Amino acid sequence: MSLEDDSKMDKMAVEMLLKAPMMSKEELDETIFTLRKMAIKKSGRRNARFIMDSWADTAYDISMKC
Repeated sequence: MSLEDDSKMDKMAVEMLLKAPMMSKEELDETIFTLRKMAIKKSGRRNARFIMDSWADTAYDISMKC
């Protein structure tokens, strides 16, 4: 996976997380499943939780600045 693909994936994941508070439970479950698949694709199964945490941290920082 190239660096450009990584940054696109990171941006898409953060945007999904920023929309999460307005989602229903079913939408949120589907979003988490999609994010998990994206994280595994980006860094493998062992580091997926770390990647998801970094996306969540970035989304939190952005939401607190607004």
